[in-house]
Amino acid sequence: MTRPSLYDRIAALPRPEPGKLMTPPAPLIAFFVIMGRKARALKQSALADLARVSLSTLERIERGETVSAEALERVTAALGMPADYFTAPRLPRPHGEMVEDFSREPSNPVLIKVAPLRNQAQLRALTACETLLMVPSGDEDSTVEAMRSLAEWIDFLAFVLNEHKIFKDRKPSRDRRAAYRSVLDHVAALQARGFVVLAGVTTRSRAGGGGESVAFFSITTKAVDPSGLARRSIIIDLDQLARNGVRPLLDR
Repeated sequence: MTRPSLYDRIAALPRPEPGKLMTPPAPLIAFFVIMGRKARALKQSALADLARVSLSTLERIERGETVSAEALERVTAALGMPADYFTAPRLPRPHGEMVEDFSREPSNPVLIKVAPLRNQAQLRALTACETLLMVPSGDEDSTVEAMRSLAEWIDFLAFVLNEHKIFKDRKPSRDRRAAYRSVLDHVAALQARGFVVLAGVTTRSRAGGGGESVAFFSITTKAVDPSGLARRSIIIDLDQLARNGVRPLLDR
């Protein structure tokens, strides 16, 4: 007899009872663990090592089998989620609300090519943009603080590189090389603390027509995204993020 696929088992799950506390069923946990692992470009063995569980335990989780709460919480934490995300009982979300979330498409999805921020050429291209968008991965205070501190350094560099355009009586600054080095030293310090800083340039449409250049920065931690340094593209919804974070880089 052929064993039902994971998707068939999920489709066959009964609807949760409204108002009753419950933990997610094992097949649903398996789906999210598999998707989370693949989104981070991790092999099963790599995730098992990060979570400090055996490979056979992770394989059981991904087959939709029951494992100990401790092992499951280790895997969940290794994926950058709260450790008790799958073990703490919670009220189920209404079915209609979940369907609406899954069916909602981004209004303006953009694929941005990114790379670890490491050199002067990248900074030159980024500070030539008209607007700035920084996206921290997660709401941890340390990540938000890292994002804000980097934004201050990018603003400083943009001013140094463009002050002769703002103040017509000034010549281009002689301190450009030192400014570049200061920003790169700051990025190196963030990396030493376990942060991953990715950057790229994209464009977005203006309300009145045409487009504007956007300097994009993503800040996360190696704990949240172990393969972050190998990432070369990120998909974001520019319309959604524009309401929260796109701002002029410099008034030229």
